[in-house]
Amino acid sequence: MFENVIEQQTIKLLIDDITAHTLPPSILFSGPEAAGKLTTALELSRIVSCTGNAEWSCACPSCLKQREMTSPDFIIIGQRDTGCEIRAAAHAFLSAKTIPSRYLFIRSIRKLTARFDARLWEPTETRFLKAAPLLATLDEELVGFIDATTKTDSTIDYTKIEKQIDKICATAEKLQHDCMYESIPIDQVRKVSAWVRLMPIGKRKTVIIENADKMQESARNAFLKILEEPPEYATFILTTARRAAIIPTILSRVRTYAFVDRSFDAEKEVIERVFRAVPPDEKNFGQVSLLQQYLYSFLPVSEKDIKEAAALFLENMFERSSAQKKAIPETLFVSVQTYRKTILPKTGSGISEIIKLLQGCKSRTVYRLFLAHVILFLREGLRAGTLSAKETETYANFSKLLHTAQSSVDIFNLSPQAVLENCAEQMKEVC
Repeated sequence: MFENVIEQQTIKLLIDDITAHTLPPSILFSGPEAAGKLTTALELSRIVSCTGNAEWSCACPSCLKQREMTSPDFIIIGQRDTGCEIRAAAHAFLSAKTIPSRYLFIRSIRKLTARFDARLWEPTETRFLKAAPLLATLDEELVGFIDATTKTDSTIDYTKIEKQIDKICATAEKLQHDCMYESIPIDQVRKVSAWVRLMPIGKRKTVIIENADKMQESARNAFLKILEEPPEYATFILTTARRAAIIPTILSRVRTYAFVDRSFDAEKEVIERVFRAVPPDEKNFGQVSLLQQYLYSFLPVSEKDIKEAAALFLENMFERSSAQKKAIPETLFVSVQTYRKTILPKTGSGISEIIKLLQGCKSRTVYRLFLAHVILFLREGLRAGTLSAKETETYANFSKLLHTAQSSVDIFNLSPQAVLENCAEQMKEVC
């Protein structure tokens, strides 16, 4: 069990609970991004539904459907940016051309499409209506990919398959950008509540709620009612990277299994074993893990451009402050200018030009990394010298405004350009 989860000690606790039949019906996987929480949740869903020996190779009907993420007794909700993983899985398949890498690619697509399951949506809901033709196209393309890759090796046309994969990835990215919600809506929780109270077709029903901290308040209250009286045949698996953001009444009804950052060598093993790739020699992409760094290499915007955009944003704020004779922290100005000396800017420092450099922030991951790099410039400024009380307060206010800028897009789905215009203006005012 859990052979595909690398270096997480909490797996032993899970196996012990499964073996001793003491696994609770409601579970929370808490830990950093890219620590294997969703992988573990999907595997646990397969194990608790298995009618065989629960091994990964089990050929019982339930396991076959769970591995392909097509089980009628399984539902997944919650926001997830799948773009990098899909591109990385596509690269893995085209590099290895093996059955496991084929599964990896198919599952990466279904991690996205499962969130648009018709059981979760009102047929007239605007977002679902927009998603419907994209889902139909993806289903058709995925069937074509599966058919094309189940022939004998000598008859597989990999040139044609590569074109199929490019089309699948492009369609998936459009579905992600145009239709993915940022916080779990109450309507979906109500749909899940109604669905989970129907008897399962197989052994158990499983509900996975990814990024459970991103529930609307009304959705939290509705979900709490399910947890208070869960059906005896249901398993609820929540995941989060921010356990403190989950309300205490939900925390009191789940058992937490803590995930931790993997070691550098374990991260390399994940990249080699799962994605069939050569890992980076060292971490370069800000404060992220090695695995995240590898996945971010498939973003539509390079780290260099993201960091440049962060410097330009701060320069935009400097210009606004200077125009009104506001005093900006000298250490922050030096931090940005030191970096600026190493590059030739690709664009001006206007917010619209910054957004273009970030390719419209179509990937929410790009937007989050951009803000993370702005904060890194703040940290460098803080470390650069002794600060006055006023400068220390200014840095604290900057940090608060940047976190608001993230939640404004992530949770309230506001336009990144409008949010950054407002953020730069507010940062100027607190100087």
